[in-house]
Amino acid sequence: MPPRLIPHAGFFASDCDQTERCPGVTAAANHSEGIDFIGACKLNAGRFPSEWSIMSVLRTLFFSALGLVGAVAPVAAQDLMDPHPLAGVVDELRIGIHAHSVDSTMLPFSVQNWDLSHIEDVSFDVLFTSPDLDAFRWVGAPRPEIGATINLGDGDSIAHLGLTWQLPVFETPFYLEGTFGAAINDGYLTGAPEGRKNFGCRVNFYERFGVGANLSENMTATLTYEHTSNNGWCDANDGLSNFGLRVGWKF
Repeated sequence: MPPRLIPHAGFFASDCDQTERCPGVTAAANHSEGIDFIGACKLNAGRFPSEWSIMSVLRTLFFSALGLVGAVAPVAAQDLMDPHPLAGVVDELRIGIHAHSVDSTMLPFSVQNWDLSHIEDVSFDVLFTSPDLDAFRWVGAPRPEIGATINLGDGDSIAHLGLTWQLPVFETPFYLEGTFGAAINDGYLTGAPEGRKNFGCRVNFYERFGVGANLSENMTATLTYEHTSNNGWCDANDGLSNFGLRVGWKF
């Protein structure tokens, strides 16, 4: 009788050795015919045990948010003067497509070494209106943001939050942009197989640099280089850097 998948602590097991004993599970249960349990059994060298649930949540949030963009953006584009339920709270919605893991460095200076062959990431970002607070005005009125970059292949995905600063380039439609915050990843901490990252920490720093243009009063396009790593504060520190284009709708 083939082993059955048994949910335990929010995830599943399929390949635990039935002769292994998992903490918190009785000996009889461990040796029940046709049943595999996962407690502390064979977690893949630091692999996050709830990756399945995190990826499901990230993908669900992304496609739900994509539907929100499709529903809201055309309305905002028709007439920004009309009152809108998101106006005053959400400043911009962005979706994007990216080359995955083009480099491992924080700053986008080694362009000649980038690997642009894996265009397999999609992103969604919500940039909020900068709060009307002195503390924010003193540091340049950054916009709080949340977002996710989801790999559609076999790579690593991240969800992030942070603050985004934007600097106009004189009296032109172009601007420079920078983001600083934190990102949670769904990858390996250590012991990653070839082609994957050893993140070291589950939550790392997040930086993003961009050059963009206001295509109209309500539409933007931004080339971005995003990076997450931990500055060597954890057991491993394989940086992940993605490069791509984000298209935004402003309210």
